[in-house]
Amino acid sequence: MGMGRRRRGTVAVVVAVALGAGLMCPVRAGEEGAVAPGPADAGEIREAAEQAPAGEANADPARRLFGRVVDREGRPIHGARVTAKPSLRGGMRFAPEVCVRTDKDGRFAMTVPFEGVWYDLEALRTDYWGGRTPAMAGNPDEIVIATGSGPRGALPGTVIDQLELPAAGARVVLAGQFGHRWEVETDAAGRFRIEDLSGNMRQSVIYAELFDTVSPYKLLRGPGGAALTLGAPARLTGVVTEKQSGKLLPDCTVTARPYFASGLTFAARTDGEGRFAFKQLPPGRYSVVASHAEFFDPPRGSYVARGLPLEAGKEAAVEIALLKKATIRGRVLRPDGEPAPGVPVAVLGAIRQENVPEYWRITRAGADGRFVIRTDGLHGQRTLYAFCVPHGGDHAAVEGLAEGEVRDDVTIRLAGAMRVRGTVKDHEARPVAGVPILWGTYGAPRTTTDAEGRFDLGWAPLSGRPDGEDYVAVHAPGPRCGNLKTMGEDKLLLFHHRKVAIEPQPAKEIAVDVALEPAELLTLTGRVLDADGEPVAAADVVLLGGKADVATWLEAAFPDWGAGPGSLRITSRLVAAQSSPLCRTTTGGQGRWTFRVVRESAEDCRVAPLSRRDDAGHFSVGARAKDGRSGLIADITFKDDETRKTVDITLGAPPAPEPVMDVD
Repeated sequence: MGMGRRRRGTVAVVVAVALGAGLMCPVRAGEEGAVAPGPADAGEIREAAEQAPAGEANADPARRLFGRVVDREGRPIHGARVTAKPSLRGGMRFAPEVCVRTDKDGRFAMTVPFEGVWYDLEALRTDYWGGRTPAMAGNPDEIVIATGSGPRGALPGTVIDQLELPAAGARVVLAGQFGHRWEVETDAAGRFRIEDLSGNMRQSVIYAELFDTVSPYKLLRGPGGAALTLGAPARLTGVVTEKQSGKLLPDCTVTARPYFASGLTFAARTDGEGRFAFKQLPPGRYSVVASHAEFFDPPRGSYVARGLPLEAGKEAAVEIALLKKATIRGRVLRPDGEPAPGVPVAVLGAIRQENVPEYWRITRAGADGRFVIRTDGLHGQRTLYAFCVPHGGDHAAVEGLAEGEVRDDVTIRLAGAMRVRGTVKDHEARPVAGVPILWGTYGAPRTTTDAEGRFDLGWAPLSGRPDGEDYVAVHAPGPRCGNLKTMGEDKLLLFHHRKVAIEPQPAKEIAVDVALEPAELLTLTGRVLDADGEPVAAADVVLLGGKADVATWLEAAFPDWGAGPGSLRITSRLVAAQSSPLCRTTTGGQGRWTFRVVRESAEDCRVAPLSRRDDAGHFSVGARAKDGRSGLIADITFKDDETRKTVDITLGAPPAPEPVMDVD
């Protein structure tokens, strides 16, 4: 469509970098896609932005990730949003994401903040299921993220004008929940067709515009059809002020979007008198928020949650009052107490869906390790996070910030980090593939052994505390409990979990070689009998960890959502919370059932998060018949020399029917 067909004013149409509720994705200051820092923020990124999808020829190879997003048939997916978030846990579990979009060949490239660190990569597009894969920063190989989708189809539709005549040449916009958008034009008969769409479009929005007319937006969840009618646009004007003084605020960004989670966003900026105007909006309900480098938009009235109604041909006016952000000043120190220049420092603000730019703010420490960062100060505690290689990470809590307050002398002392890699072999020195490896301390990067039994955790943060503990948790592969169908017979080789203590060696790279010890397979079997000693067929039998509570075990074992016979309730977790269901089966014609479980050890119990209890050898078995009769054998214990135990479960009387009440 020609440029003359579109109304151009103070309003720009942008695609929000939204994930679910719409969390923004901060990037590094100075890199492509970052918003230029303001002079008062000492390098602070004001709002998140996406990096460009291609290129980055001059990127630091140690912090680069690149690859392709494809569907299940290997075809490239363009316009997918790829996010990379550090796999670190603990204080950096909210570490800022980096976002890019794939090009027409499905390719992406990005520069991440930390080298030698594992990242979780996720690809999202409205009409595809999210694909996920881990990758280490600096990986020299191409990363392939595979996504899927359900049945695909086309979206046909029509656009008519106010006289109910076909609207030829109208622009039709379909905006997906994660920002991908489609644009087509109508033909001479006012018809359009958007091809190759998924049956589940999540919360996508469609509208049409032609010259000075626009249709109301419509929520679209899948292909089918769309009939759009052009009419007068909705208009929105307003001012942005400072709440305390009433002063008008220029240079604010005001965004309007459908009040539900959507990738469609309209944006405008306030002029020198703090005024803004949206002159051509599709009619509908909107949430409207404002952002500014020095002020934040607090939660407001119901029109933010339920939407401000904007009607065709009418103008609405709003006043948005902002509060002054609190300012936090401090410094980042290395483990030896020296300044740590260039370290990323991030603060988690109040989580408010309607004002996503305030969720994460990130800055970098200067040459002397000092930083300045702004955040909202309405309620509770704000936590600052810092991490770098090889000095590790830590956090600092800031309590009771008030509006506009300046808090000085906040110090974050990094605890150090070390790179941990190694091998996992069995008791005969053969490599074991597929073993989950976890760094079990302040941060928790995790990985899995390859075909040669090798693993690389990357740079793992040290605890840095007197009561802290640094160790590698080796999670033995395979199910830890099951029935005959899931566990098999004697060919299954099982191992104990291992917890390998690590001597802290800041800024060093170490190798850890782990030998797994074989674990013993136990058999728990028996029958389900009625009160007369007759076998009960097709009864559900569940194995529980620990001593089950007589009053609550049924609710724990058979929740409403249930699970089919033979399904495994918990894999790689044998010792669980009291009365937790481990696995389940169904009795045969003679009322028989059999479970296989791994004999856990004290070492297994110490490997978090696999267990929550120390009594590894205690179980309970419960059964429930189709008519509601049930029975429980609590606290079954295997002795050290036992590998098989037989237990019969006798069912009680059927439950009494619930009383029927007559209500007038």
